Formats: sequence, C-alpha cells, structure tokens
Amino acid sequence: DSNYQFVKVYRQKVPRRGAPVKGAPQGAGAAKRDVLVLALDHLVHGYVDPADPTYLHYGYERVYRDVARDFVGNRKRLRAFFIGGGAYTFPRLLLHLYPGSTIDVAEIDPMVVEANHVAMKLPRDTPIRTIALDGRNAVSDMPASRRYDLIFGDAFNDLSIPAHLITEEFTQALAAHLAPRGAYLVNVIDDFEVGKLLCSFVATMERVFPHVYVFSTSRWGAAAGRETFVVAGSRVPLATAKLWVAGHETAREGSLLTATGR
Repeated sequence: DSNYQFVKVYRQKVPRRGAPVKGAPQGAGAAKRDVLVLALDHLVHGYVDPADPTYLHYGYERVYRDVARDFVGNRKRLRAFFIGGGAYTFPRLLLHLYPGSTIDVAEIDPMVVEANHVAMKLPRDTPIRTIALDGRNAVSDMPASRRYDLIFGDAFNDLSIPAHLITEEFTQALAAHLAPRGAYLVNVIDDFEVGKLLCSFVATMERVFPHVYVFSTSRWGAAAGRETFVVAGSRVPLATAKLWVAGHETAREGSLLTATGR
C-alpha cells in the first residue's frame, strides 16, 4: 500500500505477437513469453519483458512507437519527457532504441518507482531520471529553457486522466517545453461511439497545436465500447500520406482517424 494506491507486481505468460521485432533477442518466435505485470489498485498499468525491451503489450504503446519513429527520423538520440511512470515500459524502449537519450519521467508515487526497481527489473543506476512529483508540478518546476523532442502523457486515475493534466493551460505549458519539431502524444480512454472526453480534449489540443491527429488502437470498424486512443499534437505535420492511411488497415497498429491533422 502506498499513499496513493495498492501496488502489485506478478509474473504472467502471454502469447507472442507475430514475427519478432527488429532488435529483439534470439528465440523471440516462441509461443509464449514471461512478463512482469504492474497493477495499481485493480487495474493493470503495464507489462515488461526484462529480456526484451522491444516488447509492447498495449496497442497505444505500439502507436506511440510508430508515431515517435515518424517524428524522430534518423536521429540517434532523443530528449523525452513522460507524465506518469507506470511500468516504465516505453521509457525502457526509447533507451534501448536510442542509447544515450535524455529520458525524464514525472511519477507522483515513490512506491511505483520502488516497485520497478525491486520487482520490475529496472536498474537503480538506470539513466532514466525520475522526478518524484505530479506531472503539473514537475512542468512548473522545469527551467524555461528545457526542451523535449517527445512528450508522452500516460497518467491515470483508474481509467481517467486527472483533470488538471488535460486543461488548455497545462497543454500550453507542455508546448512551451517542446522542441520546434517535437510532438506531444497522449493516451486517452473513452467510449468509441460517445467520445465526449476525446472530443473535448482534441478541441483543447487544437487550440494549442496547428497539427492534431487522433489514432484508435483498434482496426477501423472493429472498435466498439471502451477504446484506447492516442492524440498527437505538433507544430509540424506528420507525414501521413505514405505512413498512415485514414480509416483503412495498414501494417501499423490501429487506425488514423484524422486524415491530415487539423
């Protein structure tokens, strides 16, 4: 028990997805893999395969990966900031794919960080820097000159994003810490057919960024009920024409719901 939630870590076997990802260890084509699972209260927040940092269990993480690659291009190192640590799955992936990168994580619960070190195989000497603050406070304390290539929003109270992390004021504050060609990606959970939170947050993003994109993590036409979306905002356009096809299946995860951004 922490001051915020009940923290639990356990082992689980999960099916392997398709062909091995480039950079994954040998033997990645086996039927099952052993993973470590982080649950906060009654909800699973992350899966980690300590032997394979390229493993991403959730569809939104794979959307994060693909969109990030589009923005990063041929760069070898990144500056990334995460609002919410969870299982540190995506920070570990970025460090694996882009060694030497600057990766900062704002995680309000010290017990979540300790669980990652004690049970989730995150080395205590990891170059990933944890800021033990709420995301909004961490941003308020940042030097004005600090800039990131990528900012990721992944903080939740149960299934909802804390309200103070999706306001226009906070979005403006994050935009001020983005590099000119940077991108802000946010994981949003909503009902596919209702989408009131999603639509409201997209409207907020459009007041801050000239280019806003919405991705579903299910294939177009296959989603129903609760769905996980990724909303991306940037000052530069995402090259959607060749990489994503709106409303159609591609080799990428899920579907792009906006054809060209705002």
